[in-house]
Amino acid sequence: MQTTAMAQRTPALRREGREDCLKCEIWDSELFQSRPVELLEQLTQSVEHLFFQPQERLYASGAGREYVFAVRTGVVKLVKDLPNGGERIVRINIKDQLLGLETLLKQPYHHTAIAITPVQICRIPVRLIKDLDEHYPGFHQQVIRRYQQMVDEADVFITDLSTGRSHARLARLLLYYFGGGLSDVWHHPAREDLASMLGITIETTSRLMAEFKRNGYINEEYGRISLRDVAALKRIAED
Repeated sequence: MQTTAMAQRTPALRREGREDCLKCEIWDSELFQSRPVELLEQLTQSVEHLFFQPQERLYASGAGREYVFAVRTGVVKLVKDLPNGGERIVRINIKDQLLGLETLLKQPYHHTAIAITPVQICRIPVRLIKDLDEHYPGFHQQVIRRYQQMVDEADVFITDLSTGRSHARLARLLLYYFGGGLSDVWHHPAREDLASMLGITIETTSRLMAEFKRNGYINEEYGRISLRDVAALKRIAED
């Protein structure tokens, strides 16, 4: 994988004031809704808040077994190294989604996590997650649901974004991500990232995006993608 100097920098670390941390939306997410109110202080004292700039690396494939990461703001890509030295994006993660759940099985990280946009992250010790799982009913089921979401998204990349003609792959990606509002947080999707998700060249991606805009299927202003002709994209996606 091509690694920039920026991707190797140490991220900024800050412990927020207790009042700010108590207001964090992470604790109201589906995963932590089952936790008792009295446990919130323990949670807030154990979690670290990290800030990453675009292309900075959250963690590397094969490393670590100590932390799970929760996305507070921004967009993170999970990438897999390819034999030719490139990378393939295998999943995109946005607000309230978790990264590194494989560490709960005492496994190292399966992928490398890199910020696409400016990102705020909660770094949660695995021991804290396991303590919740052991002592509080309902938490285990929430973790299983998060695992299932990860599997479902992996299936999308394997079946929808990696097979068929390039036109169909791009149409499926646009419908799946930008039809679901990802453009609200990912304002400037790089052609390199779109190509990496689809397994095609950057040149092909640029040509297809220009064609889709010219045909009135999508609109792209100030880097923000919106869908103009969903019916046409669905027809292309089914090709």
